[in-house]
Amino acid sequence: MQTETLSITGMTSASCAEAVQSALSTLEGVSDATVSLLRNQVEVTFDRSRTGIKQFQESLAKAGYGSRSADAALASQGSCCGGGCS
Repeated sequence: MQTETLSITGMTSASCAEAVQSALSTLEGVSDATVSLLRNQVEVTFDRSRTGIKQFQESLAKAGYGSRSADAALASQGSCCGGGCS
């Protein structure tokens, strides 16, 4: 199993968080989707041989939410990863 964290846009309420969780947890190969409304993120545990980020993003888009890898979101904000970047 692999875990990936996605940043979610458009998630503003508990109902939105439930919709995000539902959009991901119903995908084949996803064993868990844990949503943080406060951080606008979802942590997805999945079988990489059965699904992946592209399928997550497609499912979330169909549900009305934007998404991208949390690592990509941090990089675009200029946040340092602790690896000596500035």
